[in-house]
Amino acid sequence: ELNTGKEIILLKILIHGTKYQLLFIESPAGVGFSYNTQSPYVHTDSNTAMDNYRAVLDFFNKKFPEYRRNRFWIAGESYAGKYIPDLAVLLDKYN
Repeated sequence: ELNTGKEIILLKILIHGTKYQLLFIESPAGVGFSYNTQSPYVHTDSNTAMDNYRAVLDFFNKKFPEYRRNRFWIAGESYAGKYIPDLAVLLDKYN
């Protein structure tokens, strides 16, 4: 409990960040909040799938190997209806 003098703020004991982790991958690279100032991107569904595959491998193998044994789900919205199955095929094929 935190009393600021004007209001009382109750702190939650269980928060999502202590039990669940989310990884957001923006794709294809160079859209949305990501940017590139060096060269134009050429996007295809297959190179986007491979970029996402490499990002997932990098995340689990190099940056955060402690999460490798956790359950893993893939979800997306909009055109991710194409990217997600392509990524799933690569993960299944090479892992």
